[in-house]
Amino acid sequence: MIPGAKNAEGLLWIPPPRYLLRKQCVLRLLSGKGPCRVLEIGCGAGDLLKTLAGRGHTGIGLELSDETAAIARQTLGAHNRAFEVRVADYEDLAERFDVLMAFDVLEHIEDDEKALAAWRALLRPEGLLLISVPAHQARWGSSDTAVGHFRRYEKEGLRSLVERSGFRIERLWCYGFPLSNVVARVAAILAHRQGLDTPGDRARRTERSGLIRESDARLIRWLAPPAIVAPFAWLQMLFVSLDLGTGYLALASAVGRQDSNGGCRADG
Repeated sequence: MIPGAKNAEGLLWIPPPRYLLRKQCVLRLLSGKGPCRVLEIGCGAGDLLKTLAGRGHTGIGLELSDETAAIARQTLGAHNRAFEVRVADYEDLAERFDVLMAFDVLEHIEDDEKALAAWRALLRPEGLLLISVPAHQARWGSSDTAVGHFRRYEKEGLRSLVERSGFRIERLWCYGFPLSNVVARVAAILAHRQGLDTPGDRARRTERSGLIRESDARLIRWLAPPAIVAPFAWLQMLFVSLDLGTGYLALASAVGRQDSNGGCRADG
């Protein structure tokens, strides 16, 4: 979806501040890798895949609905040859990948340990896992209910979960501080204003997470336009080793892998 274009329900996608902050971290973690064969589970609007395609990566993006997949294909545009967007379950895939990415996906899955084990099986022996999840259960609020979360995570609990599932943690960052902490409060207010923090269809909320009303998009653009977010994307790097942000970003390698020369390796 071209940022600002509406879907059939009048909802639209714009790059929210938290996404832009996370994207900066992701690109840092993937710098020097590839070209790689990449799988992104929950590719959303396809913006990150488009950036990775421009860096020579190829692969598959998975989404839950035909509508969201169409948004991602529209975003990819000429890069559709590099990345195929499918409406499919990751359990149906037979291909193996160099990198598996899933950003703000695991918290939507009731059995997260089972999901991680399935993701491990989709990686080549030298494969890398790159995931993000919301941080700190104490921060649970309206926006978590609105988008269909089962939980938020604590740092050591996430580390243990990933390592039990057949991975070795290479990097574990708490990203977003300080801007995402402010934005999270605004997101909770918007979710409550829209009545999205009441019981409802979790699966449907998961499908629509990331899409917002035009009035709320105008508010986000006014409060935190991309030009304002950019310096905060660099500032957050001073704090990623601390437990101050609103999300965790983990880079992990498959246990027992052999490092490849010139391919997708974890940084030092």
